Amino acid sequence: MLKAVVDTNLFVRAMLKGKTALPLIIAWKKKRFKLVISEALVEELFEVLARPKFTKYFTSEDVRELGIDILERSRLVDPEEKIDLCRDPKDNIVLAT
Repeated sequence: MLKAVVDTNLFVRAMLKGKTALPLIIAWKKKRFKLVISEALVEELFEVLARPKFTKYFTSEDVRELGIDILERSRLVDPEEKIDLCRDPKDNIVLAT
């Protein structure tokens, strides 16, 4: 099965019902690919989703359901090496994963 790492901003866009990101999340939920995620990406995702500017767009239940989906439908990895290649240092966790 195809494996993919999905950046936090795509999950956020999907939660906001973004037309470009939502099909990606639907494909993941339909098991068209296996999501690969690290603890650092999970932490970043839920920190971003908890920001006040986003909480008006979805409920805590929506976020909880996403968390359950991630736990049940993803492969959690522990990156062995630290990557420092991106212009935006926050994106290094995506490459490391």
